[in-house]
Amino acid sequence: MSGTQDVFNDKDVKEAYLPRVWVSMYSEESKEGEEDPKVAVLKRILGSLGVEVELDHIRTEADEEKRKKR
Repeated sequence: MSGTQDVFNDKDVKEAYLPRVWVSMYSEESKEGEEDPKVAVLKRILGSLGVEVELDHIRTEADEEKRKKR
């Protein structure tokens, strides 16, 4: 078990952070025209947690926040 997994499985961490999700994946370059594999995995994780994943919506909100701060 890695040091990171030890922290993830620590009793205090388990009590403080819910939900908890452990993801391990290899690094792979995305092919032209394809979604980055890491983004695809993140979308599936968030979807399984009941979080709506709309990147265009998130980008629009981020752009609006940037404009407000100027």
